[in-house]
Amino acid sequence: MGHGSMGTIYEEIGCRIAELRKRRDWTQEQLAEAAKLTTSYVARIEAGKRQARLESLANLSGALGVSVADVLRSAEGYTEAPASGVVEELGQIAATLPASDVELLIGIAKRLRQLRESLRRDRSKRRERSRGDQRRTR
Repeated sequence: MGHGSMGTIYEEIGCRIAELRKRRDWTQEQLAEAAKLTTSYVARIEAGKRQARLESLANLSGALGVSVADVLRSAEGYTEAPASGVVEELGQIAATLPASDVELLIGIAKRLRQLRESLRRDRSKRRERSRGDQRRTR
């Protein structure tokens, strides 16, 4: 996703919030009520016409069951954060495991994240090289 203007990042954040709201089958009114915000404020944030304050992002994220970081990470072009149900399920699984297995599970998750980031960087480098090759052949 492009980051040429600040308007774009706010539009991306707004789209992400709208997507998460729709997954819950909520209206903007329901989200606004849960987040203790006005409906018009939520609508302007979702449309990218309003810059949400950090406190408002925290309220929206909390109401939607995700972290502010998850909303921002997605807006920066990262892959989608796991749904809160997945996080709950992992928590339930971890609660049944001995501490050593929980540490192992966390280690596996961290390693998986490192591998995904490495793959993303490699893909990005290949795209850059490919673009450079295309420019040279013109």
